[in-house]
Amino acid sequence: MRSIISSDQFSHSQVLIYKGPASLPDLRPCLGSRKRAELQTLRACQRKLASDPKDKLFGILGILPEKIREDFRADYSLSVKEVCTEVVDYLLKTTERLGVICEAIHFPVHTGSSSLPSFVPDWSHIPQTTSLGHKYNFSAAGSTKASSRFLDERLNKLEISAIYLDTIEIQGVAVGTPCTLADYFMAFLHWRALLLDCLKGLDETAGHQLQEEFSASLCLGQVPLRWKPRQWLTVCYGLFAKLLHERLPHLPLDQGLRDYRDSQLDVEPEARRQFLQMHFGDRMMGRCFYRMRGHLTGMGTGLMLPGDIVVVPLGCSTPVILRAEGTRGEYRFVGDVYVNGHMNGEAVEQLKSGLRKVEKYVLH
Repeated sequence: MRSIISSDQFSHSQVLIYKGPASLPDLRPCLGSRKRAELQTLRACQRKLASDPKDKLFGILGILPEKIREDFRADYSLSVKEVCTEVVDYLLKTTERLGVICEAIHFPVHTGSSSLPSFVPDWSHIPQTTSLGHKYNFSAAGSTKASSRFLDERLNKLEISAIYLDTIEIQGVAVGTPCTLADYFMAFLHWRALLLDCLKGLDETAGHQLQEEFSASLCLGQVPLRWKPRQWLTVCYGLFAKLLHERLPHLPLDQGLRDYRDSQLDVEPEARRQFLQMHFGDRMMGRCFYRMRGHLTGMGTGLMLPGDIVVVPLGCSTPVILRAEGTRGEYRFVGDVYVNGHMNGEAVEQLKSGLRKVEKYVLH
């Protein structure tokens, strides 16, 4: 397995020094759990390419535990599509978790040559964002095990069991990849405008809670322990308002942002840009803010559209977005999603109390 780098980016010697075998990550932590060793190793080697995509997948087998090598053997007579799909099949059976489908990242839009089902990751592609379950310690489906099965011999259709949450009603502009500070500002102002419209008719308490959820969404719920939700709202609004005023002093801000612009922040002026990138920018990239019909909010893949549904699959660490397609009641996997108040087993508890139910969805 080797890295393929465009000649206009690096010289051959730079490729050998920075992108050669020595650049492979330490894979020992990935091999600690036999059940998840393959998926964790694939993630770790995501940014490595091979002249033949099958070389990447089969090459990884050589460093996995012997039991996995025995169960999943290299077979070059298979197509890339067959190999990638069989990886999903193998992981579903051995881990009883559904997280592998969240590695199928579709934003920015990537059209490969293998015509993979929407729920199958293209390991030959280097995505600009990562799955939420890979980076953060979410547990949306609690301790449940995946309930899934393929409906055809070619493994093109996967039936999953999931808890329906709601349907996307509005979504903001997506932050592209790559992006600049200006892209974060544009997205924030657009999302803020959508939020102001949602605030109409709400009393002060409900309005403030919605804004706290908004500030939590921007960082995917990763609020530093030193700040409480109300304080984090001040940090979020104050940071964006101050940086916007510095960069675009003639841009009119709504009264609420002007008030936060003058607030005291526990972030030094020279550290504000880095703070924004660390806590907001990296988490906004490739994603957009949304609100569902039942008023749940959050942030997810920039590929979402109004009418898409959000479900919590059994055995999955995050909710996912599905899009109805065709006339057979089937769905396209769109991406994973952060939902305020539903990232730590809340949907499962509602299921147990009878407030929600499990339904089956066929992905293609």
